[in-house]
Amino acid sequence: MNDYHLMIIINNRESYNKTSRILDKFSSSFKFYTIGHGTATSELLTELGLGKTSKNVVLMLIEESEIDQCFFELEMHLKILKTGHGIAFTIPLSSISGKKALAYLVGKS
Repeated sequence: MNDYHLMIIINNRESYNKTSRILDKFSSSFKFYTIGHGTATSELLTELGLGKTSKNVVLMLIEESEIDQCFFELEMHLKILKTGHGIAFTIPLSSISGKKALAYLVGKS
């Protein structure tokens, strides 16, 4: 089975439709969209390039082989690297308890 990562994207609420269209291009079996409202200081928000406190938060399973292309698409269409446009990062999922759990998460059960 391929290596999977959890991609986390936090960006402006106005970007929901664009973000959704970009992420639909990738073969993820799990995408979770929610609205985040934080209490971070304005200095921290500025440092992270987030600005306002009400944001889209997206959690998505993604194959390691698709990560670079996904980041490219996010930058090309959302300018995610530009200050104030959000943040995106991945966390490797190197330990999931059991093959059945992993198969379920990636939609191969």
